[in-house]
Amino acid sequence: MGHYDHLGYGGEGSMYKGPRKIHNGADDNASGTAAVLELAYYFLNNKPTEKYNYLFIAFSAEEKGLLGSQYFVQNPTIPLSELNFALNMDMVGRMEKNMDLTIEGVGSSLVWKSSLNEVDCDAFPLKLKMREDGPSDHTAFYKMGVPALHFWTGKHKDYHKPSDDIEKINFEAESQIISFIESFLLKMDDLEKVEFHLRKK
Repeated sequence: MGHYDHLGYGGEGSMYKGPRKIHNGADDNASGTAAVLELAYYFLNNKPTEKYNYLFIAFSAEEKGLLGSQYFVQNPTIPLSELNFALNMDMVGRMEKNMDLTIEGVGSSLVWKSSLNEVDCDAFPLKLKMREDGPSDHTAFYKMGVPALHFWTGKHKDYHKPSDDIEKINFEAESQIISFIESFLLKMDDLEKVEFHLRKK
C-alpha cells in the first residue's frame, strides 16, 4: 500500500512559508505509489505462482488523517480476518549514501525481525523499529489487528514543502528498496500465516 495524495497548494500541513505554490510530493508519496505499481507489475509478470493472493492498493486522504485507509479497514473489500499482513511504502525515494532503510511496525508480529534479517541485502543496512502506530496508513491496519510494516527512508528538509520534487529522488536506491521488498514478500509467501502481536509498551 501507499498513499497518492499530497498537499496541493499547501495550506494545512505544509512546512512552507511563502506565496501559494504547488506541493508535488515526489517523495511523499509519489515514491511510495510508484513502489506499489512496480511491485504489482512484478508479481503479475514473474514466473512463480505464489501461495497467497496479493492486494495492491493506494489510498487518498492520508494527509488529512489517514482517512482513506481508515475507510478501507472499516469497509473492506475482503474480510480483514483473511489478510495475512500489510506493507506500507510511504517516502521511499530519498535514500542517501550509507543511509539505512527504516522499517517500522516490527512489534506487530514476532516473526518480523528474523524474517527481515534473513533477506539477502547488501545495498543498504536495515533499521528495524518496533513502533507500530506511526503517522501513515499501516496504522489503520495495525489498529484492526493486522500485522503491518512501514518502509521509509526518513524525513528530510523538503518534507511537506514545494521543494519535495522529482530531481531529489534517488531512483537507483528506490529500485533497490523495491527489489528488497520483492524478496521479502517471496520469503513470506513460503511461511504460514503471520500472527498478530500486541506489544506491551
